[in-house]
Amino acid sequence: MDFSSPWLQTLLPAAKKLLIKGAQAPFWVKLSSLLGILLISWLTTCQIALNRYLQIQTLAPQISVLVRRAEALEKQRALHKKMKEQIGRASRDYLNQTLETMPLLQGESHRVRALLKQFPDNLSLKERLLFLKSDQNKIVFERQGESSKQEIELHLTHRVQMDLNDLRKFLEAVEGDRYDASQGKPFLLVKKFDLLKCYEKGDEKVYSIDISLLDLLEKL
Repeated sequence: MDFSSPWLQTLLPAAKKLLIKGAQAPFWVKLSSLLGILLISWLTTCQIALNRYLQIQTLAPQISVLVRRAEALEKQRALHKKMKEQIGRASRDYLNQTLETMPLLQGESHRVRALLKQFPDNLSLKERLLFLKSDQNKIVFERQGESSKQEIELHLTHRVQMDLNDLRKFLEAVEGDRYDASQGKPFLLVKKFDLLKCYEKGDEKVYSIDISLLDLLEKL
């Protein structure tokens, strides 16, 4: 009990006087005095409890903010740990084994071949098939910044054409399975992404893509 409470300091002298006067008083007066003292104690306890409750209510928003910050920090630490594991276990052959071997515009290539069987002298079809089969539409990255030992910048040597299916597969290969060290995938970040529509025929849409990536190397 807080004996320094102004409320209690006011009531205690009154209670003391009641006890002195009631020492030789009749029983019912003594009982009334005792009940009065108990009532005073109960009211004082209630006031202290109410004050504590109001203090807690005042601090509740600040406590809530601190709890949220602590939870966010813990999540950030967990992601940071997974990021370090992924970078440490990354395969340096991921680019040439996964991204740079990805076939592009396979559906169009099949259709152009089928059309060439019907129109073998069509020059436009021949040029298009030659483009689709050649290295002109192959994903090739050039690497820069290896001396920094923290990150490598990866730039396409030339723009490539993709349909929506190719684009989904490519972005999944770059950004999918993030924070999953078991895949042996580097921690890749998209630095630049430039997309231009080449043409659209029905449901088929083909885009010209230029992209730059950052491959994080050093364990943070």
